[in-house]
Amino acid sequence: PQQQEMSVATGGTEVASRLQSVLQRIASAAAAASGGSAKQLPRLVAVSKTKPISDIVAAYSAGQRHFGENYVQELYEKSHSPEIQSQCPDIRWHFIGHCQSKNVKRLSQVNNLDTMETVDSEKLANLLHKEWTKTSAYESGSQLRVFIQVNTSNEEQKYGCQPNQVVGLAGHLLENCPAISLAGLMTIGSLEASHQAEDGNADFERLVLCRRELTAALKLGGEEQLELSMGMSSDFELAIKMGSTNVRVGSTIFGERNYSK
Repeated sequence: PQQQEMSVATGGTEVASRLQSVLQRIASAAAAASGGSAKQLPRLVAVSKTKPISDIVAAYSAGQRHFGENYVQELYEKSHSPEIQSQCPDIRWHFIGHCQSKNVKRLSQVNNLDTMETVDSEKLANLLHKEWTKTSAYESGSQLRVFIQVNTSNEEQKYGCQPNQVVGLAGHLLENCPAISLAGLMTIGSLEASHQAEDGNADFERLVLCRRELTAALKLGGEEQLELSMGMSSDFELAIKMGSTNVRVGSTIFGERNYSK
């Protein structure tokens, strides 16, 4: 047991130092993007899928509050873990994977669910709205923040609505789903596009353009009222340079994932 405690403690220290390194890189990228005048740093969502609760507690203890998960059942179980509930009371969960209709009810039962980043259809928006109205969070006046996921790279294996569907989906959400609030747009984009050019990614540019068209079409005021969630471990600095306000970083903080389970 003592040896086990030692390895957990060492792992925790490692997670904390990697987290600090990522936060420094975010700050540097934001400063470079704004010419040193960044008012607010982009939000870091630490992606903890397949990772043990001890890693989440270590990152939380080091100051991290927003965590992302890709699988509804794994997120549900982690959010209901007594250890998470007692040691991470202010944790804010983001769901960043594809959610099938049959899993929407379970997703709405996640403790401290802050944001659903992958709404890509009216059907999913309607189901989320319906289930969220049954939660205690909604009863206490809390809307569920959502991002519309856009398939900017037009890859068949990726989820997300097409760029030309964004205005219609956002309009539907704003008119018919008062239990959920539109926080912004999200894309995964092509990693190849990030690696091909150091100064830009065409998929990220498309998301920026989608936001511009959306705010103009629905007269939503300034573009900055809608967030952009883009950028992961291998390209988050480029995403920040291009305007991302929310980056999803997993393996750079927690190490390689173990899918054997």
